[in-house]
Amino acid sequence: MLTKEQIAKRISKELRDRYYVNLGIGIRLWLPTMFRKVFP
Repeated sequence: MLTKEQIAKRISKELRDRYYVNLGIGIRLWLPTMFRKVFP
């Protein structure tokens, strides 16, 4: 089973401009952090 951080990291790699995604409550808080790590 993936951790929230692993899920957010994967999502941050797959999202593109203008995508709409319902991430629920926990993941959306991790996503900005993962974006900064993946796309410095």
